[in-house]
Amino acid sequence: MSENNRATAIRLKLKAAGFSPIPVTGKRPTMIGWQTKLSVTDDEIARWDAEHRTCRNTGILTKLTPTIDIDILHPEASAAVEALLRERFASGCGKLMRRTGLAPKRAFVFKTDAPFAKLSAVFRRLTAATTRSRSSATASRSSSPASTPTPASPTRGTAASRGTWRGRSCLSSPRPRLAHSSPTLPRY
Repeated sequence: MSENNRATAIRLKLKAAGFSPIPVTGKRPTMIGWQTKLSVTDDEIARWDAEHRTCRNTGILTKLTPTIDIDILHPEASAAVEALLRERFASGCGKLMRRTGLAPKRAFVFKTDAPFAKLSAVFRRLTAATTRSRSSATASRSSSPASTPTPASPTRGTAASRGTWRGRSCLSSPRPRLAHSSPTLPRY
């Protein structure tokens, strides 16, 4: 199976699982109007092989699947933010599945019925270096848990290319639901 055929198969599985996949090069969408591709047909996804040959990776639109991206390179700080996230969403909202790209950075995908504006929190160390944590449910995209990584990609390709996060299928596990009201991130 060619890389493009493998990408198409992954995109079709993501669509069937309720995600909105888009073709990307690395993390960058190259198609015009990618923000509007919330509901695409199987035929359109199949045509992406020919129309976007260089797009071997897959992204997910985050309008209805907001992602909390813990973009922190300090291992203990990243783990502490994850612990806060797990504490906040531990009560009956589904499984929290962690995607690790360039460790210790990590991301968590949720589901929402009502999109909300991008939220972010900036954490500052005493050295004035900054780290970020973001959540978005607007016309944005996230690296897919089932993207087809290129060899140079920092994403852990074996699990990612099988469509798993930490050994669990991202295609069949229920995503936690965020409430209709916009969540607020603490200020630090």
